[in-house]
Amino acid sequence: MNRMLRIAATLLCFLTTTTTLDIDTTDGGYKDIWVSISESVPYNESIIENIKALFRSSSEFLHKATNGRVYFKHVTIEAPKTWPKRGSARALSSGFFDRSDIRVDQPTAPHGDRPFTVQKRRCGEPGDYIQVTPAFLAAVGNSTANELENAGKRHFLIFSILTL
Repeated sequence: MNRMLRIAATLLCFLTTTTTLDIDTTDGGYKDIWVSISESVPYNESIIENIKALFRSSSEFLHKATNGRVYFKHVTIEAPKTWPKRGSARALSSGFFDRSDIRVDQPTAPHGDRPFTVQKRRCGEPGDYIQVTPAFLAAVGNSTANELENAGKRHFLIFSILTL
């Protein structure tokens, strides 16, 4: 089995165990994915642009790997209130950082800038959230510099999201 088929098979297995993410059964789109940026992260517009790019490329990969069955349909990005207002952004009624699926925050020991999933339940059960750092997003955003490494990071994120 070639690599793309193995990845597609793995994604389909994850999809069958996904319990907390909503999927639109009419078109296979994952919806209501929340990404929040911690207030401890200094303002940097490229963080938001890199999150968008990451989800666009991941969605294209996921759509292709599953023969058009699934993709990321609706992702909401919450920026800290301390960041400048964005013309295209909607105001949120309250902070969602502690309830978001993906959290952008400063590096922590022992993970450093590597993404990780917080999982307080037993092995095989859905995780609580994924944490990534601004440096991780910057590396993903600079995809032309190291395509293979970034593809691996993108696939890690897809697998982690699907198992939340």
